[in-house]
Amino acid sequence: MDYTRLFQFPFVDRTEQIKGLFEFLEYKSEYNVLLVIGEHGVGKSRFIDYAIGKTETITTLRICLNQEQQQVNCIESLLVELQNAYSPISDYIFQNYTKVSNSVTGVAKIVKSTNAFNISNIVSLITSTGQLFVDARKERHSTEEVICRYIETITAKIEEGKILTLFFDNFHLCDEPSRDIIIRICKRFQNNNRIVFLFAAATTGEQTGENVQQLIKLVPLKLIRLKNLDNADYFLEILAGVMDLKNLSINDVQRIHTLCGGNPEKLTDFIHNLITSDGFNVSAPSSLPIPRLDVVQKLLSRHGEEIDWGHMKMMPRVILQCVAEFGIQIPQEAAAKLFQYIGETVFKVPLFTESAFYQELLSLESNGILSGRDAAGSEAKIFS
Repeated sequence: MDYTRLFQFPFVDRTEQIKGLFEFLEYKSEYNVLLVIGEHGVGKSRFIDYAIGKTETITTLRICLNQEQQQVNCIESLLVELQNAYSPISDYIFQNYTKVSNSVTGVAKIVKSTNAFNISNIVSLITSTGQLFVDARKERHSTEEVICRYIETITAKIEEGKILTLFFDNFHLCDEPSRDIIIRICKRFQNNNRIVFLFAAATTGEQTGENVQQLIKLVPLKLIRLKNLDNADYFLEILAGVMDLKNLSINDVQRIHTLCGGNPEKLTDFIHNLITSDGFNVSAPSSLPIPRLDVVQKLLSRHGEEIDWGHMKMMPRVILQCVAEFGIQIPQEAAAKLFQYIGETVFKVPLFTESAFYQELLSLESNGILSGRDAAGSEAKIFS
């Protein structure tokens, strides 16, 4: 069975918030910086993606951070996205600067070609004392100023009526040096009608982290706070859109809502656990998966003992999510190569080596997570 549809939740609620986001994206707001905050799993990224998908006048570049990438420089990620979508910053440097001079040591490096500086080199110059780019008029610019001017050349070429949107997802994970530069870039472009800045950041209850606090303190912005879905009817609407609920009562849905605390990501966790617990009737003639009432009630009775997917490390989480969505048995060797490919191309994290996969697989199997029962009741391994 193809389980992917189970995670394609319909968009519900957020009426006032989505109206404010659309106004922002259509440049009807007094600000060009918008911050969306809320607890982990409340649906911030989904909320923004939904609005972006409905807006034709914007080009969005997404700078996404995650727990596995805390050492990644956010400015470097931004420059990579700009380079992939437009022209490399090294081209801009070659066209506009003749050398890089160190005002402390007096040593100068001539800009001889477009390959003179890659993005990593440029980012390293930001924190280097006294490094200044010198143009043909002998004007000296800091690396941060060069980055701003590079972005200005991009926005100047954007078609009239179009807007470049820079979306910093999981901004609470941004490194401090990048955060300070990004804040100054936002202030620099606050009157530019060709560019807007979107930020999504997780909070812990009502508590915001330092990155969010500094952004709110220093940058004029529009703030949207998302909360968990407080009405079980929204969960009913979501579930009815992805599965056949004929076996479940309204009370069952209300219990699922209570267990998840109205949090959409915890609902995703619940569905993942339902899949790995053989909780769907795969033989029933229905266009939508039909949950088994006995398995649903068993999971509800656990009161949170099931797998917490949202807080699991990336490697085991991706393994289990793919297992759940494949719904078929695949060879271990093929799976190892697949996960290595996913890590390198999707998450840009070189952690998904074959040896790491087998080690994580052994851990999951020893804990009984990657085992189940087939129709005859005998043990059925996920990987052959």
